[in-house]
Amino acid sequence: MTTDRRDDVTLSFDARCVHGDLRHGERGSDGRGLGEIRDGDRDARRDREIDGIQGGASIPASPPIVTASAFRLPDLESIERAEGGQPGLWAYSRIANPTVDGFERALAAIEGAEAAVATASGMGAITATLLELLKPGDRLVTTDALYGTTRRLIDERLAPLGIVIEHLPQSDLLAGGALPPDTRVLYTEAISNPLLRVADVPALATLARGVGAVLVVDATFATPVHADPLGQGADIVIHSASKYLGGHSDLITGVVAGAASTITPIRKAVSMLGANASPFDTWLARRGLRTLHLRVARQSANAAAVADWLAERGRTIQVLYPGRADHPDHGIASRVLRDGFGGMVTFELAAGAAGVAGQGEGGDGRAAVSRFLTGLRMIGLVPSLAGVETTVSHPTTTSHRGMTAEALARAGISDGMVRLSCGVESIDDILEDLGRGLDSIARDE
Repeated sequence: MTTDRRDDVTLSFDARCVHGDLRHGERGSDGRGLGEIRDGDRDARRDREIDGIQGGASIPASPPIVTASAFRLPDLESIERAEGGQPGLWAYSRIANPTVDGFERALAAIEGAEAAVATASGMGAITATLLELLKPGDRLVTTDALYGTTRRLIDERLAPLGIVIEHLPQSDLLAGGALPPDTRVLYTEAISNPLLRVADVPALATLARGVGAVLVVDATFATPVHADPLGQGADIVIHSASKYLGGHSDLITGVVAGAASTITPIRKAVSMLGANASPFDTWLARRGLRTLHLRVARQSANAAAVADWLAERGRTIQVLYPGRADHPDHGIASRVLRDGFGGMVTFELAAGAAGVAGQGEGGDGRAAVSRFLTGLRMIGLVPSLAGVETTVSHPTTTSHRGMTAEALARAGISDGMVRLSCGVESIDDILEDLGRGLDSIARDE
């Protein structure tokens, strides 16, 4: 019995999440990465899909894990080729590993990138990328709404190396019409943490191209479901795969994707820095990719409903969600994001206005958050995000803990602010638990 095969197959974004790297580095009919899969590619795909384990007629339906730290090779020539990065040959897992390679190919396929390199964490991805791109005297320009640890990396580690640092609001960057001519890197977050500001990636890409700068976009909050930085002109896209890509709060991994000529030197930096990803974590992350489109769609729908519900409850000073018309970047979000606005909602409790960020145990904002937390039963306080479970975090004591009170005030982050990561539970259960939290504030007043 023979199988009827068409000459080519075009995969949707959803199918690419499930099947990974049938072929990658091309843009399909939907403009979102992987394009046609020709019949002649199938044998190569079969061998690649089992990540270095020879199969024959039967191959695993789910990719296996290769945990070996080193590999036995037949001769010196093979070792040289493996050490040089030849695909399909491995020597030492700090440099390359079959399981890690499989995740990298799958993510590259989803992003429509020529190549990707996995790292030990999201911060490992950011650190290796910036250290490879920048040298003393170069200028790094960033939008000012950044993850706190990213901001500290830039200010406390890169600036002392002689790299010129400039943090500017996106509105100022776009209004200026041009970057300083010595700008080497323009760095932004597709959706920022925790204020959920939205990057106008096409406009920023135009600015970067004008001076020959590299545009780097951290798309962790936006995910490939909602954002397409490479398709909109960015040179590099970064993810903390610990978040939505993995999606189950059980791994620590980062990834950088872009053109092969860009990723190759970053890959070398990752290996040299010892920032390589582990096979087990990347195996988990690759498994997570298979349900990325399903999870994120549900999380985004839940977040939109939560944002509207919170805005109507009256216990908050502000509710930040890019899908709402009152968000400062709603117009940009409607233009550059697709299929929703993400699974994160940030809100400031009504008592939070009087709280001064960074005052330790003092401040009405922190007290209001503490009362809110005591009322929750299902939703947990977790200093991370993007799992299948709904969680909350307190930015001034977690993601932005190391910032001074003055810096937090300038950023608009108060002690009364709560960052909510919506999971995939029933929206009724989420709203009921949030209601318990808000009611606990009212009972204590």
